Amino acid sequence: MVEYNGGQWGTPVNLGKEINTEGNEMFPFVDGNGDMYFASDGHEGLGGLDIFFAELKGGIAYKGVHNLGAPVNSEKDDFGLITDKDRGTGYFSSNRLKGVSDDNLYSFRRTCRPLDIIVLDAKTGSPIEGADIRIIKNGANQDMQQTGIDGATKICLEAQTQYDFKAMKEGYATNNILFSTMTQSEKPQMSVSIYLNKSDNTILRGKVKREVNQAPQEGVKVTLRDEKTGAEKTVVTGADGGYEFEVDPNRNYALRAEGDELATNEQAINKNKKNKKKVVESDLSMYGTGDVFTLDNIYYDLDKFFIRPEAARELDNVVGLMKKYPEMKIELRSFTDSRASDTYNLRLSERRARAAFDYLVRKGVIPSRLVAKGYGESELVNDCVDGIRCDESDHRLNRRTEFKILAVKNGGGEELSSK
Repeated sequence: MVEYNGGQWGTPVNLGKEINTEGNEMFPFVDGNGDMYFASDGHEGLGGLDIFFAELKGGIAYKGVHNLGAPVNSEKDDFGLITDKDRGTGYFSSNRLKGVSDDNLYSFRRTCRPLDIIVLDAKTGSPIEGADIRIIKNGANQDMQQTGIDGATKICLEAQTQYDFKAMKEGYATNNILFSTMTQSEKPQMSVSIYLNKSDNTILRGKVKREVNQAPQEGVKVTLRDEKTGAEKTVVTGADGGYEFEVDPNRNYALRAEGDELATNEQAINKNKKNKKKVVESDLSMYGTGDVFTLDNIYYDLDKFFIRPEAARELDNVVGLMKKYPEMKIELRSFTDSRASDTYNLRLSERRARAAFDYLVRKGVIPSRLVAKGYGESELVNDCVDGIRCDESDHRLNRRTEFKILAVKNGGGEELSSK
């Protein structure tokens, strides 16, 4: 790969042994998701050049390389694929026998290979309406579906995929069934059945969300640990941020959520024998590197930098956050309104940031975990710029302090320096 920046080409960098082999790798294409397709005769394939797929993160094929399989690939040379981000339609080249002369262009449209998932009562064999089906694909949670009156729901299968279908319903023990499309069959299976037994166990479920915007957080490893036996169960959240476990209401558990550039969140799930709940909801919020929070009520009087009583209460919440996450490092960012000169406002904002810094240190936060920086009037939250008449309440919104998370784990984030 090579970067093109400011009209100049950078230095080409080899993509490494995950992509490249002793054979030929050629015809790269990157789709709308930033993932790559390429042709190779060095990776294991069906014959000649085959087309492969790699999900990229930071230029690294972090999930390895996958052969697209038939009918895109054949025993001949297949290469030069171009497709949309969902791989719904596209084009590629091939010299397979069905073509005219040598290399020919082919188009494709992906159709649904349906699979019915049916949930049944294990004792009576009757269909269970309203059962939740969690689709787990290649080890990661995907969407959640619900069965209809016939106890069934339907999905479109993807090739080269390992599925785990987990069925849940209040009053029943959860159960799952594995299904794979890694190999092809002349008579593909069109349905699977999951049988549920009655149970007094509880379903623990929730969503993992990013604290800064309450958006569902994908790719979080959620682990449930039985405090008595030490046994653990783990899921990885999908796009909806959801997770589910079956728990014994007579036991205590520890729930842990962790992910790249995210502060690990842990909480206790205590016995709920008395209230007999069949479903327990427990959402988890995650703080991440780069998140910026505006501190409510951290406003200043005009030309002042002293911490007001309501600001002190808000900063106490930051102290609590720093104690909960002892490896977290933050930048305190203070701003002014547009009145007075740029130089004066920059110095005033620096004093305000330092005042917040000193307050947190007095409350026991180690100084090396903090950065204080003033930004003057450089980032107004409204249109109250020089020359525009605004109410005092609007100017006051610009006299604020934020905190930005620089790191959530030791060794991560940006280099720290106090000002």
